Amino acid sequence: MVREIARRMTLLEFLVVPDSEYLLCTFTPGWRLGRDLATRDNGGGDDYAIALSESAGLIRCFYHESRVSPYGNDE
Repeated sequence: MVREIARRMTLLEFLVVPDSEYLLCTFTPGWRLGRDLATRDNGGGDDYAIALSESAGLIRCFYHESRVSPYGNDE
């Protein structure tokens, strides 16, 4: 289900904003052998990457205004 949502988000964004300079979402089928990669980067310091195989997934995300972010402290 995550794979389909990521594909649809990427397609929808491309249909709305076809200029690739401003695309936030990407979906790379076959990124590695047996794995797909979905990413999103808003250009403001927030991003995620999801690596998907047939039986598992790995999610890495970063929110720059999070309390646990090293960039959230002004000091």
